[in-house]
Amino acid sequence: MTVRAGGPGNGVLFAVTYWDVDGTVVGFGAAAHPEDPESMALAEEAVETWSKVLRTRRVLIAATGSACADPTPEVDATCPLVARAGSRVREYADRGDSVVVLGQAGRVTDHLIGHAPEAAVLLESEAGVDDLDHIAPDQLSFVVAPGIPIEDVAQMLAALRSRFPRLRGQHPDEFCYAASDRREALRSVAAASDLLLVCGDREEPETAELLGWARPLGCRTRQLTDPARLRPEWLGIATATVGIVTISSSPHLTNAMVEVLSGLGPLSVAHRRVSTDLVNAGTPVITPISTPRFAAQLNG
Repeated sequence: MTVRAGGPGNGVLFAVTYWDVDGTVVGFGAAAHPEDPESMALAEEAVETWSKVLRTRRVLIAATGSACADPTPEVDATCPLVARAGSRVREYADRGDSVVVLGQAGRVTDHLIGHAPEAAVLLESEAGVDDLDHIAPDQLSFVVAPGIPIEDVAQMLAALRSRFPRLRGQHPDEFCYAASDRREALRSVAAASDLLLVCGDREEPETAELLGWARPLGCRTRQLTDPARLRPEWLGIATATVGIVTISSSPHLTNAMVEVLSGLGPLSVAHRRVSTDLVNAGTPVITPISTPRFAAQLNG
């Protein structure tokens, strides 16, 4: 319901209200002085425009956790997976191997390569395998840098193994699945949403990463730094579900965006989480060989 009402001081209020699910009356409005026709027109137009997108909606938040794709060296020491990866780089280099670090350029890969700068090289894509001509094929190990989706690592590892069949390296129980889980949470939310809001400064690497993950999914996507920049034409009457994903350095943007959307009709808020749990982390399952002849073949 849109109302126009006079108030103290001869002000005019343009407002729209609705009944929320708990029975309270909620709404928004804009006031102007009747002797200021320009302000009156703006106030009326603003309320009329936003009232057109007033409806019951669902907000689906991608619970992505903290980003660890580019931690500082000080943070590295607190992450057991980063510490383990660093020790593997040293271990493999000490046995005389060249060490390929699979990851993305940044402080975490610089940190890992720093454990053996003369022996370690960075691999960021399958195409980079062709640049490893100088490496001895029988003395090559790999280490996966935390912060890269394991699905991307698998493609690079397949290319490495094809080129270097004697490749050796980390056990999969030492892999970090945080980036994979973050990406899958975003994909799940995008698939269920009519509009995906990526909240974060465009200059932040994590914002660019989230936008890069979202673009191929086909969901309408908008990037926001300030909830005040939300536009009514983005929502539309047909936008029943709004997805939200926020960079880890600006978690307050999630609550701020929910608060803005709560003024546009009854709102349901849900979180979508994706978690990969290792069943035998750190303890690989080894099945004993019970057939003597087969055991002899292996030992021979």
